[in-house]
Amino acid sequence: MTGSRLLVMACSARKRAQAVCAVDLYDGSSYQVLKKRNVGFFKIPVLILSAKYGLIPATKRIVTYDLKMTPLRAAELSSVKRVTAAAALVRSTPGWPFAEIFCHGGVLYRSVLKSYVAAGVFGRARVHYSGGRIGEQLSQLVAFLESR
Repeated sequence: MTGSRLLVMACSARKRAQAVCAVDLYDGSSYQVLKKRNVGFFKIPVLILSAKYGLIPATKRIVTYDLKMTPLRAAELSSVKRVTAAAALVRSTPGWPFAEIFCHGGVLYRSVLKSYVAAGVFGRARVHYSGGRIGEQLSQLVAFLESR
């Protein structure tokens, strides 16, 4: 392993109106923290788990949408087809193979990401998940972004 790290974030309900790259479309508190702390676009590679688009690069240009993660949608994103696509994306992300991956998102997003871990999408990386209340999750995100 190279010792590199990867951040995987859930999308956010708060979005901008226009089509832009994914990391700029999402405007929730986690994305505000990310943009403030991960300067250098990006010192840590970022992938986003979108309820609509699935796992995408932070730089992918997308249009705004209104789709919430539901148990049914989480199951769809955990399908063999989606897992295969996620594995291809992760392995093509600069820094692969990753030593450490931090997954930041709610319960349904974590269930999708845990299915990816079980399927070997992230290789042998150590995978950590944010948890607790939103303030605790934001603190965990900051700690990951600021750690080396």
